Amino acid sequence: MDTAAAAIHIISKYYGLKEVAGKANSPTIMAWIKKYFKWAKDDGEVAWCSIGLKEAFLELGYKFPQVTPMAISWAGVGLGIPVHLAKFGDVVILKRKGGHHVGLFVRYSVLYDKLFILGFNQKNRCSIDEYNPNLVISVRNLKNAI
Repeated sequence: MDTAAAAIHIISKYYGLKEVAGKANSPTIMAWIKKYFKWAKDDGEVAWCSIGLKEAFLELGYKFPQVTPMAISWAGVGLGIPVHLAKFGDVVILKRKGGHHVGLFVRYSVLYDKLFILGFNQKNRCSIDEYNPNLVISVRNLKNAI
């Protein structure tokens, strides 16, 4: 599997996709969330980083039956690799307050000691954000995941 191609797909199609404040909702995000949580009424009430990533891969024809809406479920996909061997598009699972986060590796900055991750539900949108490397739980290479 070429996860770099998946990352490019996500950037080109979803970069900037965000939750809608107030009573309105993002139709795309809500459609994704409703597949897993029929009861959800607002795009801000469910963490959707794993949902968005899984749905983007599904669009490309890649199914990961073991992946759930829980970000940590990505830790069982593909081959675990050390963070210093991460390549563009590898899956990164991180610790966060109250749970976990998942996204795709973009780059590491030696100067700032930060990982740059492309992901969903990062500040309520699809974006590239920086993270401390000490938050990494696992890096997964999906090359042989299918």
